[in-house]
Amino acid sequence: MSLVVLSSASGSPGVTTLTVVAARLAAARTRGVLVVEADAAGGSMAAYAGCRFSPGLVSLAAQTWGDLDTETLDTHAQEL
Repeated sequence: MSLVVLSSASGSPGVTTLTVVAARLAAARTRGVLVVEADAAGGSMAAYAGCRFSPGLVSLAAQTWGDLDTETLDTHAQEL
């Protein structure tokens, strides 16, 4: 699995688009890609993709204490 991490200042244009492009390129070369949108303002990627509010990063943080395993991560992830 690949992890794509991009960061920017608040309101920076193009970061979500760049993230999606990078994730698609990584997905073409590897088994899976995990993209976490951790925008303090709530983010937009899940809304654009029509994903539900939960499960997500908030439910993962609420349930997880200590080590994080792939089964728990999968429970709180949504497929784009």
